[in-house]
Amino acid sequence: MQSHSIGSNPHTEFTGKTILTWKLTFLCLLFVIFSSGAKLLRAQAIGGGQIQGTISDPAGSGVAGATVEAAQQDSGLHRTVTSSADGGYNLPDLPVGPYQLKVSGTGFSSYQQSGIVIEVGNNLRIDVKLQVGGVTQTVQVDAAASMVQTEDQSISQVIDRQRTIDLPLNGRQATQLILLTGAATTAPNGDLVGTKNYPSSAALSVAGGQATNINYLMDGTDNNDAFTNVNLPFPFPDALQEFSVQTSGLSAQYGLHPGAVVNIVTRSGTNGFHGSNCGSDLRHNFVTSIVAKSAFGGEPMERALLSGWQIAPIVTVTTGIPFTPLSGTDKSLTGVNNDRPNLVGRPYQHSAGPKIWLNPSAFASDGPGTYGNLRPYSLYGPHYTDLDGAVTEFVPLHEPAQLEARAECFNCLNHTNFMNPGATLSTSTFGVITAANPPRILQLSLKIDL
Repeated sequence: MQSHSIGSNPHTEFTGKTILTWKLTFLCLLFVIFSSGAKLLRAQAIGGGQIQGTISDPAGSGVAGATVEAAQQDSGLHRTVTSSADGGYNLPDLPVGPYQLKVSGTGFSSYQQSGIVIEVGNNLRIDVKLQVGGVTQTVQVDAAASMVQTEDQSISQVIDRQRTIDLPLNGRQATQLILLTGAATTAPNGDLVGTKNYPSSAALSVAGGQATNINYLMDGTDNNDAFTNVNLPFPFPDALQEFSVQTSGLSAQYGLHPGAVVNIVTRSGTNGFHGSNCGSDLRHNFVTSIVAKSAFGGEPMERALLSGWQIAPIVTVTTGIPFTPLSGTDKSLTGVNNDRPNLVGRPYQHSAGPKIWLNPSAFASDGPGTYGNLRPYSLYGPHYTDLDGAVTEFVPLHEPAQLEARAECFNCLNHTNFMNPGATLSTSTFGVITAANPPRILQLSLKIDL
């Protein structure tokens, strides 16, 4: 006779292995989640800066328990920490911008310093010596903090917002500003930048490194084109706060590429209203929507037919989208997509028909060594008019269930909205509209909410 114990039961053994597998899988997921969180924290630190230092008394001993507060003057952000037993403090992950530092401790006068500017990747050290006195007394220091980096040996240069706005940029491509750093130059293109990359990708060399050895970061996250290890698009100058180019002895936190780090920070909001207007925006853009629900009383038949309806239209009316005509040549010797034609007459030719948008005789090819006199985004395509809508009927079923019948309509008026014309002068479709937005689209749906 053959007997089986519970431990030798094949089904029980399989169940035990399954439970063990699920436990190991769960532990692996936790590891991935916490690793991702660590990378997120690292990204936040890379995308900003930090202030650290030591709080001491007049004799040079560390002051424990002192309150250290950094306040960003543009946005009103406040970050507060308490000094450690040896008087040390650290304010990490500070967004770029001007700051004011305040320090207070029991038995000491308050300390306040302004003129502190955090730039991307900055690690400022500000040591504070408190004076004995009451908390109502304040020592005010109106001096800029030292920008000398003592925590690493790398060489870094920051291209700030003022230079981004004031300096000329061909095609509004901020990647050109990398060349302002002393060790940067253009690199042999080879097959690094081509038709499979973004138009703003560039092959650059920093400190003699290869074009594929630059690590591009934007707001602390990866901004590298994985196809050829060049840059992904930079923000437009209007959205760019600043960026730094760092090389020679990079910190281990950057990893990836050893040649250099281009660290980009985009603009963020402040307490004051601000904005800008550029040549690549719409002149007029009107969009409105409303959601209306019906609620009728009266007879049961009237309530059944007229109640429970919801109407949600969206009306859009805009002027044409701006575009930049191109010559389709490389007479400037900077790339085929850089040259623009010369404008020698009236550009628009609407009278020839709705599909003939530009007058080819009003454009001439640019001369050798020039870009053409036509400004980027200076021409506009056809205007856009659209009406979208949704009609929904809610039918009560057995409580709490209800039936939702929905009809949606896109381009309800079936209005022809032409797209921009061909924009390359050297082609036969220059100035001709060859495509339009989709015609009317209808869709129906039924859903039961339980």
